[in-house]
Amino acid sequence: MLGLISAIGVAFTAQSPWAVALIVVSLFFDGIDGSVAIFQNRASNWGALLDSVADRISEALWLYALYVIGVPAFLCIALWLVASVQEYMRARVSSLGVKDLGLVTITERPVRASFIFIVLIAWHLDLPGIEVAAWVFLGATLFSAVSVMRFAYSRLH
Repeated sequence: MLGLISAIGVAFTAQSPWAVALIVVSLFFDGIDGSVAIFQNRASNWGALLDSVADRISEALWLYALYVIGVPAFLCIALWLVASVQEYMRARVSSLGVKDLGLVTITERPVRASFIFIVLIAWHLDLPGIEVAAWVFLGATLFSAVSVMRFAYSRLH
């Protein structure tokens, strides 16, 4: 939950340098949450579900930060939607019995977080091309979602 709390901080501090630090903190705590649960032998299906929901909310908050710094809302929504569909497809394929993920895409969650981190830094440095970068990343995210769909088809068909 500390990852989600940090993500809220990213959204509220988008125009300050704190957002850059808080996205790193958010991703760090997201990784630590599950590890601590496993280490303390407290991992559960409920915890895994909460973690997935917190991840989607965190990503929405990170993308809201991009909206605050000037990336068009429809582009932020599209980025979140495609990434969420990709994650949903992966989870659904797993729930249908395919345990071998067999696929790592070019826009996994750490890459998405890194993209937002870089965009926030670019904005603070007043570098041009942030919206163009977001469009390119949307293309990469769409490619990743299609890759997951093709993988799912190959395993389920």
